[in-house]
Amino acid sequence: YKGMLPKGADLLELASLANMYRLHHLLAQCLQGILDSLSRENVACVARTLKLHSTASPEASSIWHMFKDKLVQDAALCLVALDQLACPHGEAAPSGATWDR
Repeated sequence: YKGMLPKGADLLELASLANMYRLHHLLAQCLQGILDSLSRENVACVARTLKLHSTASPEASSIWHMFKDKLVQDAALCLVALDQLACPHGEAAPSGATWDR
């Protein structure tokens, strides 16, 4: 590891390895890259990944808190996150429930 992420690196896999081997700087780089890629399409995956690693280091915890701040500031993204987390495989919500306002 030379301090820079390779272009096109699988950040999810690399974050797991960095956490396993306690490479906190690398983990923080991966988690920041994952946070930077946040979109409506991947918000649930980003949430699960950042939460999973949030106790690994102070930097990881900080990135988890930055993610939560982004959700607080973007109600639409927060609603998408709730939908995706409640029905992670695209199945319908129970009894036709929805998070739409």
